[in-house]
Amino acid sequence: MAISGWRLTAAWSVTTAIKTLLVVEQSDQMRRLIRMILGARVEQVVECSEGGEALAAFATFKPDWVLMDINARGVDAMSITRQINELFPDAYITILVDYDEPDMSEAAHRAGASGYLLKDDLSSLPALLDELLSRRDARQRQRGQAPFPT
Repeated sequence: MAISGWRLTAAWSVTTAIKTLLVVEQSDQMRRLIRMILGARVEQVVECSEGGEALAAFATFKPDWVLMDINARGVDAMSITRQINELFPDAYITILVDYDEPDMSEAAHRAGASGYLLKDDLSSLPALLDELLSRRDARQRQRGQAPFPT
């Protein structure tokens, strides 16, 4: 289903761990692969093929997790990451990169990204999701709130 240039995919049979995942990636093939890897653990996937759509999509859908292509078409991924974090300090954003570069990892961290992942290592997405859930639950307990249901 397309929504204002975004693609929204809802899972029918869900053993969910998170409600919403936002994928900002220009490659249809890469977005499809991410859906395939995480599909059973996510209720809905919102997709943006251009970086310029990411902030509006985040504000609209309030995703639990964002996977942001470093080469997102149309804007600087670090800038969008910084903007999302300024408006939504609890955002979990993982920057997806084509190659490992220490300076890029540091820049992602400074921009407020929660993580950094090579696209060649997408098989580690489920483990990364487990880490995100653990961090999110710890943050909730710290605030005196019950962790999100899984």
